[in-house]
Amino acid sequence: MTEALVPDIARVMKRARLGRPVVSEKLSLVHTVVDGVPVTFCTDRTRDPIQRHHRKGGFYEAQELAGLGRIFPEGGVFVDIGANVGNHTLYAALFLKAAQVIPIEPNPVAYRLLVQNVLVNRLSDVVDLSRLGV
Repeated sequence: MTEALVPDIARVMKRARLGRPVVSEKLSLVHTVVDGVPVTFCTDRTRDPIQRHHRKGGFYEAQELAGLGRIFPEGGVFVDIGANVGNHTLYAALFLKAAQVIPIEPNPVAYRLLVQNVLVNRLSDVVDLSRLGV
């Protein structure tokens, strides 16, 4: 983590590292299994097309993501520019076996949910949240 973290994200990540409760805005959790891997999606908007797929227990653009598996090197670094709520970020960390995932997202409405998705899937050691809010 770097000083570049937006203050509210830095606070949430510090609490998580210390094992303290992290309070979020109202959201729904969808627990599912995708290709044998347990995944939890956090959703908070019913009309969002990405979250619509998450509520159904799947990834948005699943075919395109599966295609990345043929070209992405295991242990590589995945940069998710315009990460939104973390659809591609979660996929890279869970399925592409990226050593590091760097999501870049300026929109606080989206990146707050992205942070929750990272936390509930226990990916904070793989996902570098220091570029959120940039």
